[in-house]
Amino acid sequence: MKEEIIQTKSSVKSEGNQTVSKLKGLIEAILFSVGDPVEIKKMASFLKIKKEQLEKILREMEFDFNNEGRGINLVLTNENVQLVSTAQFGKEVAAFLGKELSDSLSPAALETLAVIAYRGPITRSEIEYIRGVNCSFVLRKLAMRGLIERKDNESDSRSYLYDISIDFLKNLGICEKNQLPDFEKLSQKENPLKKKKKKVFLREKNINNDQDNNSN
Repeated sequence: MKEEIIQTKSSVKSEGNQTVSKLKGLIEAILFSVGDPVEIKKMASFLKIKKEQLEKILREMEFDFNNEGRGINLVLTNENVQLVSTAQFGKEVAAFLGKELSDSLSPAALETLAVIAYRGPITRSEIEYIRGVNCSFVLRKLAMRGLIERKDNESDSRSYLYDISIDFLKNLGICEKNQLPDFEKLSQKENPLKKKKKKVFLREKNINNDQDNNSN
């Protein structure tokens, strides 16, 4: 009788472990598929378990990822959880993603993207002044790829402002654009249209001075 009780307890424990293991696999699959932060409360409701139970499982998964030397890990906050690549391989992942990005874009697109990354938010006319060519097609292509965002220009309702997207940052493996190489130096800018007007004004002023000198 005693042996039967022990076997029953062992069987229940084994089934419990299998249930938790299956839950961990399902949680990992969901987080991988979504890619973005997932609300813990919402996931607990979907899995039909208590929020506290899910949080315990997530902490176990985080511990497992860290101790098994996995390439993925969990980012946990009070409300959300996200599956991410581990910081240990951050530099290598960023290098690979950066190469993938550069290999799949034309030189014109990469140049435009660099202008937006370092000088954005920026208008199309400012981009075209810097590059010296029409950028309508390239901007449309970058927007379709999800690498840039177009926003309303509050100072001029006739134009839009372009800036890099979150997906662009994720592709490079960085959190903010000020982590770009030499960002502080290369992001310094003077409004190119104002600069152009200033040059025209100075040129006209010099011409007028020359005319005055010749008349004298």
